[in-house]
Amino acid sequence: MASSKSCLGILAAVRSQDPRQRAPQSFQLHSAHAACPAPPPQMPQEVEKLKANVTDQVEHNRGTVFTFTTGTLGGRPVVFAAANVGTVFAGSAATTMINEFKVSAIVFTGVAGGLKQGQKVGDLLIGKDVVNYEMDVRAFHPPWDPHVYQLGEIPFLKWRFYEADPTMLATALEAPLAHGVVLAQGRIATGSIFIDTAAKKAMTSTVWEPLGFPDACEMENAGVAQICKAYGVPYLSLRALSDVIEGDANADFGAFCQQAADNVFPIVQHLAATLVDAVDVSAGEGAKPKGGKPSAEEIEKMKAEKAAQPKKEPPPPQTKETPEEKAAKEAAKAKDKLLKTVIKEGGKKGVEIEGAAEMGGLDFFCTTIESPEGDQSLLLTAMQAMNADPDPLAEERKGCSGFVGKMIFSAGTAQLAIVAYVPKPESNKSAEKVDVTEWIKSVAAAVGGTVTNEKMEAPDTFVNEGKPFPCPHGGHFAEAVVVSNPEAGKYAIKDKDTAMAAAFDYLRKHGAFPEDTGDDEDDMVFGDDDDLSAFD
Repeated sequence: MASSKSCLGILAAVRSQDPRQRAPQSFQLHSAHAACPAPPPQMPQEVEKLKANVTDQVEHNRGTVFTFTTGTLGGRPVVFAAANVGTVFAGSAATTMINEFKVSAIVFTGVAGGLKQGQKVGDLLIGKDVVNYEMDVRAFHPPWDPHVYQLGEIPFLKWRFYEADPTMLATALEAPLAHGVVLAQGRIATGSIFIDTAAKKAMTSTVWEPLGFPDACEMENAGVAQICKAYGVPYLSLRALSDVIEGDANADFGAFCQQAADNVFPIVQHLAATLVDAVDVSAGEGAKPKGGKPSAEEIEKMKAEKAAQPKKEPPPPQTKETPEEKAAKEAAKAKDKLLKTVIKEGGKKGVEIEGAAEMGGLDFFCTTIESPEGDQSLLLTAMQAMNADPDPLAEERKGCSGFVGKMIFSAGTAQLAIVAYVPKPESNKSAEKVDVTEWIKSVAAAVGGTVTNEKMEAPDTFVNEGKPFPCPHGGHFAEAVVVSNPEAGKYAIKDKDTAMAAAFDYLRKHGAFPEDTGDDEDDMVFGDDDDLSAFD
């Protein structure tokens, strides 16, 4: 394994044929080296260059594809490997370097195709930043997020351009170069497509322009850059241009690869020598330089500094939780759990009502929600969950019935809670036939109940666990309660049946629900005992 001291990782991308031959992707290989920072994809000649200069080499085979070689370069620990072709292999190689070989930085070398006028085959390009031109979620518009995604941007994380580590970038630009070698910095675009000159030009307005006109394109960089960003590991990409936007590739690609390896190696060597310096970065701030124990004077100084530090006070003893505090905590936990249950039941019942309404052509509906157990506030929450639009990313569809007028009932020990809802006329053709205030009053009167809220505007958003869900059908709510009186034989469970019958009766009288003709085959009247999931 690599030393626990700071170690550079080197990955190399390989292309073994003349790019003019349109070599398939399987001919592209990556090789990586780690001496703390890790360099990515390289050509075979670059790997051979490392093997010829890295000492104390030990090979570590992982799976059937990867071979990681540890050793030292100029006295500094490194690990290098071929990453193979494409972002998946390259990202996997980088992940192994970070997690198993503990590299402190990664440098990725290889070839790329130039995209700018004036570039020449053999020029070197350092990636100031990297972008994945195949990552395209511009058509994704989650209802809870107004953000407009751009080409190359990852959803949710909103990562797009992966910037090179500024220290590594500055160090590479200061590296000694052979006479005549041109070194520039710019944007590198990554995709899983082998692109010829004609394709590069055809992609100018659709791909390169939205990305700010990258300087070069290749097939691995974004995979490594994304992994390095995820783990917080410094990263730098270094590419030799094997072909350009005008003209053909080098006539002797083999000779080009060898020349590119000779030109790139001094930069990699300079990075290893400069970045993996005498300070052990794994030891944190104030670490000692490598190469010996502290002197007697330094030891005495450390002892004095330690003695001068104020003694840490022991942490105060933890107070034991009182029965009242414990009960309050348990009550809060139970309340939160009940709220989630109510929202879940409301969302599920909403989908069932949506299906029943569409199958039966119904505009209004009455049903029971059990989990609130007569709690007025929770029943209103259940109604909002029934009306909310579904989460497009959720595995289970919920809500969706905001276009259906509803009256829902919940019977508890102390009372029967009732919530009525009438959507806006644009969403429901029978909405103008039903006045939500009159409807709730007629039902409350039938069971000796009290109207607690004659009319309130339905909110346009339902917030569940901090995430807003649209309720686009507007309309109004109304609420009522029917208090139980067991001594007088008045129970919420009985009042529920009477109230539901009164609710349907009001709808029929106002032409908002089919009349009961007595023909069982034609009637579609649903209550709390019906299995609405058959219509889902």
